[in-house]
Amino acid sequence: MQGSGGEVFSFARPTLWHAMLWMAAGMSFFGLFAVLLPPGPSAPWLPAPGLDAFWMAGMMLAGAVFALLVAVPLGAQRVEIEGTTVRVRNLATLHRWRAFDLSEVTGLDLTGQGNDSFVLSLVVGLSAAPHRSWNRIDITSMRKTHGDGDLDAPVFVALVRCLARMHTDIEVGQLPPSYDGVLRRPRSDR
Repeated sequence: MQGSGGEVFSFARPTLWHAMLWMAAGMSFFGLFAVLLPPGPSAPWLPAPGLDAFWMAGMMLAGAVFALLVAVPLGAQRVEIEGTTVRVRNLATLHRWRAFDLSEVTGLDLTGQGNDSFVLSLVVGLSAAPHRSWNRIDITSMRKTHGDGDLDAPVFVALVRCLARMHTDIEVGQLPPSYDGVLRRPRSDR
């Protein structure tokens, strides 16, 4: 899609896969809770012994509702890159839009990488500006990583490629030494 300032990238999360994952986790947690705390004499809040199936179904339904109403919206993120303007809305910004220009970026750091990380975060450092009170923003990617090759989340790649057009000297910090993907700028000494 083309905009007035060039290319437009838009990344939204959560996907249906994330919602189903959170629902399954919520249902499993509350289902396990129902198994470990069955109704009966040890549970004064549910004294009728014949309600086992209803108790289990109710707890699993509570887990699904919890996941849909609390966990999934908390994980929602939207990143839009249009020309040199980046707009981010996620939990770290309390779901308010935060916008910055790519010329204000002073550094990038990747956090959360590991052998089995589920959440990666690209911390964008910004120069001080009188029009905003914040100087960094976190952009996250929820994906299962299996080593250094899985660090190339589409939102990170798009941001780094847009930055590379403006900043020839900026690099992503805290990348593993063995990583040689899109986020690492090519060096002449390699």
